[in-house]
Amino acid sequence: MRALSTRLRRLETRFESMIAAAQPPCPSPVPFITELLDQWGIVRCANESLFEAFARALGMTCRELRAELMRRAGLGRTPNPAVGKQRG
Repeated sequence: MRALSTRLRRLETRFESMIAAAQPPCPSPVPFITELLDQWGIVRCANESLFEAFARALGMTCRELRAELMRRAGLGRTPNPAVGKQRG
């Protein structure tokens, strides 16, 4: 039992230093996107989310933007041929 508590103390010490050395989580992209929209002269509508305004600024639907972000992150499913097509 004594060996177990000694080992546990060593592991706690080791992991505490690893946690302290870990990088902070990624910063939020909200300020960057908000500033970008301001630079482009895009104003959010009353009930429009930041994502919706960003998609509109890029000339895409929310579904198209989400699919593109998922694709770039490597999380996309099979390619959707409808994404990226011009509407007539």
